[in-house]
Amino acid sequence: MRGDNDVAQAYDVIANVYDDLFIDRAATQEDDAVFARIGDVAQLRVLDIGCGTGLLLEHLAPLAYAGIDPSQGMLDKLVAKFPDYAGAVRCMSFAEFANTKPPVFDLAVALFGVCDYLTSDEIDAVPLLAARFFIMGSWPGHVPLTYRRSGVFIETEPVDVARLPGNVERFGNYWISEGP
Repeated sequence: MRGDNDVAQAYDVIANVYDDLFIDRAATQEDDAVFARIGDVAQLRVLDIGCGTGLLLEHLAPLAYAGIDPSQGMLDKLVAKFPDYAGAVRCMSFAEFANTKPPVFDLAVALFGVCDYLTSDEIDAVPLLAARFFIMGSWPGHVPLTYRRSGVFIETEPVDVARLPGNVERFGNYWISEGP
């Protein structure tokens, strides 16, 4: 991840208020649209990259779940909401996780702006970890709501949308790449 320590520190600072940043109607409708696209995961082993406070678990119930995030504060909030998943989440970067030679998952997700923090090589590695992937990042030029609402900004480099794996499309202020 780009600037792992910066990302972890920034999200540790806002972990206690993070969920409250996205309770407005527009945010919840956006969530509903994303999870409708992902579909039923009840029979799938899911890798949640940048799992944060557990947004995926609020909407879907996978057969098996692994969540990774560089922010311990965000993971603490996830475990407080979903104590049954305490053993399924790890505080680490995506690069660290990929280097552990994890099993292949049925689905890998990186929701909303998570891919803003991944390098091009890390984004390219996501499809290697799962039979299907659904990843998202901020559309070039978009300033994430997290930054605007929390006052915490993290320096990122724009992702070259033209070189993303899978089928790519614009989704509001984000891009989505999914496949196969």
